[in-house]
Amino acid sequence: MNSRLSAPWALLILCGCTSAPQVLPSQVSFPASTSEAIVDSSLVTSPPKALTTVPPAFPRALRVEGLAGKAMIRCVVRKDGRVDSLEIMSATDARFGMAAAAAVQRWTFSPAVLNGERVNCQMTIPIEFNVQETPRIDH
Repeated sequence: MNSRLSAPWALLILCGCTSAPQVLPSQVSFPASTSEAIVDSSLVTSPPKALTTVPPAFPRALRVEGLAGKAMIRCVVRKDGRVDSLEIMSATDARFGMAAAAAVQRWTFSPAVLNGERVNCQMTIPIEFNVQETPRIDH
């Protein structure tokens, strides 16, 4: 499943970069909605950090069936901390992907930093849904 959503969304992933990396042209992309570069999260000096997060709601029908699942969400956190786009990269069930995306859209962030400057940053986060507990956000 690869579903692209066009509303403003937000996402967090923490990565541990210890030195200022060199950004190569092949590691930068330019989405159709902006002319500003987007840097991969593995290349930033300081990744975006969640200011607030909301756990995803477990889809009721899937909870009743006792089904667990996962969703992988990718998005771009912009220089101002807002998210410009979001993709459901994969999900064990489309309803898990939609629940994860709906939660992530309500998150707020501090922006990524590269060499002392705020940058647009592409990030991916896995979210797990377990029937016995609140959905887990891995970061």
